[in-house]
Amino acid sequence: MNFEIKARILIVEDEAITAENLKRMLMELGHEVVGVVYEGQKAIDFANKERPDLILMDIKLKGRMDGIEAAARICEVRRTPVIFTTAYANEELLSRTDLNISYGYILKPFTRKDLWTAITIALNKKRQDRKIMSLNSLLSSIRNVSRLITHQKNVEKLMQGTCDNLIQTHGYSCVMGLLLDEKQNFILAKYAGTLKNKDSIFEQLQKGRLGNCMLKAVEQTEVYIHDKTDAICRDCPMSIIDHEKSAMTMGLHHRGRCFGAICISVPKGTAITEEEKLLLKEIGADIAYAFSNIEEQQKRQKMSRELHKANEIINASPAVAFLWRDEEGWPIEYVSRNVSGLFGYTSEELLSGKIKYSDLIHPDDLEEVKKEAVRSQIGHRQKMTSNITYRIRTKAGEIKWVKDSTTIYQDESGVIDRYQGIIVNITDQIESEKRLLNLGMAINELTEGIVITNIKGNIEYVNKGFEKITQYSFEEVKGKNPRILKSGKTDPGIYKELWHTILSGKIWAGDLTNRRKDGSDYIENMTIVPLKNENEGLTGFIAIKRDVSEKLLMERELRQAQKLESIGQLAAGIAHEINTPIQYIGDNIRFLSSGFKDLLKILNMYEGLADTLDDPDRTRQLLAAADTAKGEMDLPFLLKEIPDSIRQSLEGVGNITRIVRAMKEFSHPGSREKTMTDINHCITTTITVAKNEWKYYAEVLTDLDPGLPSTLCLPGELNQVLLNLITNAAQALAETPEVKAGKKGKINISTWQCEGKIVITVADNGPGIPAELQHRVFDPFFTTKEPGKGTGQGLTIAYTTVVEKLQGEIYFKSDPEHGTTFTIKIPILQNDEVEDEN
Repeated sequence: MNFEIKARILIVEDEAITAENLKRMLMELGHEVVGVVYEGQKAIDFANKERPDLILMDIKLKGRMDGIEAAARICEVRRTPVIFTTAYANEELLSRTDLNISYGYILKPFTRKDLWTAITIALNKKRQDRKIMSLNSLLSSIRNVSRLITHQKNVEKLMQGTCDNLIQTHGYSCVMGLLLDEKQNFILAKYAGTLKNKDSIFEQLQKGRLGNCMLKAVEQTEVYIHDKTDAICRDCPMSIIDHEKSAMTMGLHHRGRCFGAICISVPKGTAITEEEKLLLKEIGADIAYAFSNIEEQQKRQKMSRELHKANEIINASPAVAFLWRDEEGWPIEYVSRNVSGLFGYTSEELLSGKIKYSDLIHPDDLEEVKKEAVRSQIGHRQKMTSNITYRIRTKAGEIKWVKDSTTIYQDESGVIDRYQGIIVNITDQIESEKRLLNLGMAINELTEGIVITNIKGNIEYVNKGFEKITQYSFEEVKGKNPRILKSGKTDPGIYKELWHTILSGKIWAGDLTNRRKDGSDYIENMTIVPLKNENEGLTGFIAIKRDVSEKLLMERELRQAQKLESIGQLAAGIAHEINTPIQYIGDNIRFLSSGFKDLLKILNMYEGLADTLDDPDRTRQLLAAADTAKGEMDLPFLLKEIPDSIRQSLEGVGNITRIVRAMKEFSHPGSREKTMTDINHCITTTITVAKNEWKYYAEVLTDLDPGLPSTLCLPGELNQVLLNLITNAAQALAETPEVKAGKKGKINISTWQCEGKIVITVADNGPGIPAELQHRVFDPFFTTKEPGKGTGQGLTIAYTTVVEKLQGEIYFKSDPEHGTTFTIKIPILQNDEVEDEN
């Protein structure tokens, strides 16, 4: 039987023997008997003084008052649970027991199990009743606070009303509310209930000293319980916590901002349930939301007044002023009256709430405008400016180009207050720039080759630069397709990618291997720009060509040299990794050779038995000799260890094969054309090759997306990028005090796909890159390592490979507390994404 529930119990029984037996049974069950009385009035006096957890009340008592009346009078003062004990269970008697005071009854005589069951049920019911009462009072508090928030827009009255409500509905000793500004400076404090040393408390708060319990609430979003009186409270200006009370504080948090805290004084030892904490947290969140709305409304009113002052100046200029809220679609809160000249809408139409600013932006430009708004917010500055050019659609459907200079205001926690934009019509300027761009591309004296084709790809114009690079004259290529330059050495997937990009109206850039008129091959870097008409339809293409054969040859030799240098640095580690399995393979083979000789000896003995079947004595001698030999060689040991030795040797051969294969794949110079590549395989290969560089300093943990698709890539060059990042992370960890003390750091490598790109992250928990040096990380020959430990070319080559060769992104985030994380994003390109180039 489980006796986990313990209680202080009062026995009210007029028969001494029964009372003594009951006391003995209760003590055996682990309860404390606080007293035994025989009359109703004595039971009332004792219960009011000693406050027992439970009363076992005999219905028939000495004197005029029976147990039912005594229980009723006890519950008028204190709701102490009562279990009636009686030898008479008639309906008339039991009907007098009030369900509000009775927690059950047991009939005499009863067993210890009956007693245990009744007490356990009564105590659990008492606990649930108290919990329900507490939650009901809190729910009442939430309803009252909600009504208060709805009708009260004054922060002082709202705070005071909240404190009063919690005192009235929940019976707390004291409730104090504290309001802070955005920099956590004290603004005001309100309280309800009994507050000791009030003048001293408010004097300390005015000086900026907060109680430790309130500081906890400001720092965290959970309800903080402080029920100890120790050194942390001795100098507390709140003085709410004393030897009879404890404190419960909750911060007023909303959208990353803390508006203050509420500190509640409760009797010491009072149980605070998780449900009560959740409901209090909800009250805090509601109040914070109300404060946020009041503060935001005040800011908007101030902003409207400021805009009104500048309204006349703005209306007299060609620029249109807007004010947008940070909500879906950017609802328009203010627009200058001259808006109709640019957008065709009146200010009344735009302020009606039916039209949001995103509705005015051309659909093809909306996503880029959203991204620019997000990029402009990075850095948590209080004021940021975004400058972007995009198209709008007027009320009449006309498309115009505008320049948008928007100031984004944030508070210190990074929450956006408002967008304030100035919109200028630059349609004529854009059209002029297009004409100038076409004219510039047609300049005949450019050293780069210029090719203009129609929508079918037939050549309409080439400049002298093209003639010099290809050795073809304009007359020879006019009307022909640029495929006359094909060498057959460019991956067909690149052509598919090229046509897919430009036919969708986007610019393509990349390298192709082409052939001159004399039959010699060259590598050209080409950028193709689609030409569009006023309706955004494609009319042709302009290609800019550069002969980069010599440059790429030098870059390739440099990358290969660096790779060979890296392989040379890794050689000792690879040798060690291979030597270990070779060592135990050799040991196992020697063991197998010795064991085989012993087994062969026994086999020969048993084979000889066939020739001694006619000679029993000789047979017995051979069997005895064989048994002796078995004992000497420990045959069970051999039978157990030989299979293990064979398995270990095969595993060793597998390890050597894996290391050699990884080394071969890594050291191969690779193709200068993109091939379909398994990025996860590149990562595992590089980790294997670089193991000796990191295994002494770090654990390498991987989280590789098993569904990651293959993509057109340069696997050899990507391997080198990954090696540089892993080696740099390991070398950074090697210098930390923790690693020097014998504790390994961590290198986490992850992959996933997002928005048509493969994302790779290499993160370490090292010391990070100093902030003053972060802007130089990708500079050539820059390194933070000691002389002889790096050339400073690794990250430069990584940047060139990812950005220029793979048309991807590489960036990093670093700080002393969290280490450094490098992120690589590579576009997912498939051979079968588009139709054939023709």
